[in-house]
Amino acid sequence: MSMRQIIVLGVALLAAVAALFLVRGMAARAPAPEKSQVVVTNGIPVLVVNRALEQGDTAQPSDLAWVNFPQETMSENYIQQPNAPKAMEDFSGAVARFPMDKGEPVTAAKLLKPGEQGFMAAMLKPGYRAVAVPITDESAAAGFILPNDRVDVLVTRRMNGGESGGGEEARTNTILENVRVLAIDGHYRAPTQDKEPTTMVGSVATLELTPTDAEMLAMADKMGDIALALRGVRDDPQVASAHRKAGEQLGAVKIHSFGKVTETTVKATAGAGQ
Repeated sequence: MSMRQIIVLGVALLAAVAALFLVRGMAARAPAPEKSQVVVTNGIPVLVVNRALEQGDTAQPSDLAWVNFPQETMSENYIQQPNAPKAMEDFSGAVARFPMDKGEPVTAAKLLKPGEQGFMAAMLKPGYRAVAVPITDESAAAGFILPNDRVDVLVTRRMNGGESGGGEEARTNTILENVRVLAIDGHYRAPTQDKEPTTMVGSVATLELTPTDAEMLAMADKMGDIALALRGVRDDPQVASAHRKAGEQLGAVKIHSFGKVTETTVKATAGAGQ
């Protein structure tokens, strides 16, 4: 073999090695194939919830979104943007009647807007009742009590002086504490509603109560005059709800703590809280 042939073979070998490394380098840099994703570009925008909602949750503006759905998956119950362009605004403040998963389409049966049939029932926490009580400007903090505020319920009784002969005397009891106001005269206010009124004068307040508390309020309404005391927003939400029964020296106290309710009996003390 001549020197020329040896040189040609050497150059060919080097070229083959270089090509091999080049091919391997390109293969290493090649991106991994992406997983197939279904992207709907020509679908119809449908209103969906942007987060999971539990029963009784209020839908905020950020909880709603428009998502394109294929035509073949469309239901007549879905809220479609071409038919309801302001649906996102209309359903802001609506209450979930049933639990909803993130991305689930909104329907009129699942999200109830204020004023619709079943709206108040959807607002109630499980195990609670809506109870209406008459109010006046004097008994409802001059109209400063608004829906979603927390109040204490007081009852004032007028009794004879008895053996002391002092004539008629009045006693006031705090029978319920930290009660949520659902509505005033049927007017409901979303928790984040803008431009909230500073006062709301009404004749009826709807309160959220347990069945036992509802019975206590009905009894107190027959015993005397009911008044609502507005609580501050910085008050501790975990408080005891004190109950007094007419003609008894002992009062039952229900303690709500971390979703559990325990009841104990304490001796009523003399004074304004008796």
